[in-house]
Amino acid sequence: MYDEAKDRTPFDVSTLIEGEVQALVDSRTRPIPPSPLRRRSPPTDSIDAAPGPEDRPALEEQPSPASAALARAPLLVERQTTHGNFEDNAIVSQAIKDLLRAGPGWLKLSAIERESMDMIALKFSRILSGKSMEKQHWEDVVGYAKLVEEKCF
Repeated sequence: MYDEAKDRTPFDVSTLIEGEVQALVDSRTRPIPPSPLRRRSPPTDSIDAAPGPEDRPALEEQPSPASAALARAPLLVERQTTHGNFEDNAIVSQAIKDLLRAGPGWLKLSAIERESMDMIALKFSRILSGKSMEKQHWEDVVGYAKLVEEKCF
């Protein structure tokens, strides 16, 4: 009987392409691009300059008629305090997931393993984008890992 687990080779970091590693390092040292939903500070040195796109109010200052009628859901406000800005979270989460998928063993993983790693990546992005010491973030990381551990033989 074929045993897929025996054919899995452990992940070897040295197999990463040098450019991929450098891109990861570069992305760590570059600031995350500003979210278009955040308020921008008016330029301080261009008082007499003609108004440009940077002088226009940010998107959150220009609510659409439909959204102006509805206040932001309290749940969304609460989640932003623990999970951080959604766009920042999405950028970090997708970067982590891209790195995981680049690993040579990704396609050898079961659906349960891949989904658990995706969810853990999401939890890590919330830790990095929001409140890092939010207990539930860490409990969730352990919980998703535990679900896979229970399937190990």
